[in-house]
Amino acid sequence: MSEIFRAFGLVFVIFSDDHDPAHVHVFHGRETCKISLKDLRVAAKPRCTLSKINLRKALLLAAENRLLLVREWEKIHG
Repeated sequence: MSEIFRAFGLVFVIFSDDHDPAHVHVFHGRETCKISLKDLRVAAKPRCTLSKINLRKALLLAAENRLLLVREWEKIHG
């Protein structure tokens, strides 16, 4: 697991043993969500449990940091 960055209590993580398509996991305490790096949408599974406010923050931060997240995914997964 590689923590990419933290902001507003949200932790953005890429797992080294994860699968395509490229995505990032976002955690806030026990809340979690998986966001696609291709289209910055919430992945259907597993179910996103972030509150609406945290989800909006996570999507905005993912969009603002997309290049960093994609570069880190490629570093980890080739």
